[in-house]
Amino acid sequence: MKQFQQEDKVTFLVRMKEQTNVKKVAKDAVSKAKKQKLTAAKTQYTKRSAVVSELRATSEETQEALLAYLQKAQKKKQVDDIHSYYIVNGLAVTGTKEVMEKVVSFPEVDQVLPNEIRQIHRPVDLKTSKKNKQIKAADGIEWNISQVHAPEAWALGYDGTGTVVASIDTGVEWDHPALKEKYHGFDPARPNEPSHEFNWYDATTGSKAPYDDLEHGTHVTRTMVGSEPNGENQIGVASGAKWIAVKAFSEDGGSDADLLDLQVNGF
Repeated sequence: MKQFQQEDKVTFLVRMKEQTNVKKVAKDAVSKAKKQKLTAAKTQYTKRSAVVSELRATSEETQEALLAYLQKAQKKKQVDDIHSYYIVNGLAVTGTKEVMEKVVSFPEVDQVLPNEIRQIHRPVDLKTSKKNKQIKAADGIEWNISQVHAPEAWALGYDGTGTVVASIDTGVEWDHPALKEKYHGFDPARPNEPSHEFNWYDATTGSKAPYDDLEHGTHVTRTMVGSEPNGENQIGVASGAKWIAVKAFSEDGGSDADLLDLQVNGF
């Protein structure tokens, strides 16, 4: 309401009352798969498919009337944007105060919430911090990697190989030497022409290629999977894994709507 005192149209979030019980859906799917004597891989696929299908069905059924109203309001220029979500049954709407008040009156609606801005935690600079002393790497393995006992996991054969991890942060400098060949879109045949489709999404400016103007996301991704191309200088916990990334944070932070929007774009 305070935002509407400053602007004619405001982005707000809508949470629907009915939310899918994903644990129950998953449990029922696994039970059915066992009766059909499916393999472990097919059981996992069946479980995921059942959960996604139920989430989509719930959102489509419960949002139908509200979406019809919002689309009419959009034609009247009372609404600028409508984003429907299914992982969390809800919407992000940019509209007038009158639209917001009408949305609240729908019996299917549980809450209307402000589109808040989330901030990332800034890393501590060990070089300038008075409380911390910089600890040097031992045998090419950074101290923080040793602290979580990653080398012991590597010795057992677990280094992330075969998995893909995702960063939702300030972006990633995709061609960083410690990260370039681990990018899921990297193609050895065309090392400078990676595929960014389903490997990268920018919720802030819409950039088609990965970048990081604040360095935070690159730092975090290096901690996730980083190492030199020859395997030396182990700065990442799971250096065998591939990475994909989302830029959801700018210098001003990241909005709830931007974070929710990731699911619409394959994340």
